[in-house]
Amino acid sequence: MLIAIEGIDGAGKGTVAAGLAEHLGAAGHPVRLISFPRYQETAAGRMIGGLLGVRDGDIDRMSVEFLAALFAEDRRQSADLLAAQSPDEILICDRFTASNAAFQCGRLPPERHADFIAWLEDLEFARFGTRRPDLNIWLDVPPRVSRGLVARKAKRSYTEDTHDANEANAELQDRASAAYRLMTENGAMGAWARVEVAPGDVLRSIEDIRAEAITIVKHRLSA
Repeated sequence: MLIAIEGIDGAGKGTVAAGLAEHLGAAGHPVRLISFPRYQETAAGRMIGGLLGVRDGDIDRMSVEFLAALFAEDRRQSADLLAAQSPDEILICDRFTASNAAFQCGRLPPERHADFIAWLEDLEFARFGTRRPDLNIWLDVPPRVSRGLVARKAKRSYTEDTHDANEANAELQDRASAAYRLMTENGAMGAWARVEVAPGDVLRSIEDIRAEAITIVKHRLSA
């Protein structure tokens, strides 16, 4: 089973993914955890890091199709890692194909989102042969809340700035959030479950959010 933890920047994807992997491993499940992009491990990942690490840099002058292909190529270069090692293995990905769709949609007007997502599904799954997630868990945080959470994040290896090029772009985060909602509604990129991070703009504890994600996965495993 491949489970992707998704959401805009600051949603808590890395923390929830790590907590989920730890819980499932302690319960006796064979588990692996992978984060995308793989900034230091693939040629595409290193290029992505270089683009995101510079504010007002080349990334804003590139087509969304090129950027989407670059992020997809990072997964294609990780094909051996993504292959299931056993029939009962649970592979947890901190960001996956839906992140690619959402953040490239962040650079597009909303009326283009549906067509772009369909194009990217074909690229990722049909042309590049990437595994389709069995479950995407969307950590739904309002962009206005996420901006404060991003400021608390630890320093990244690919940038000296507090925010990378995507994190610093408020309009991109707003549109990416809308694209995630669209994907959950039309079932793009696989099956979906939604976890509210800050209902009514009141931030839930990370323990509470993680517990809900664990419950969702347990129900999926027992189905």
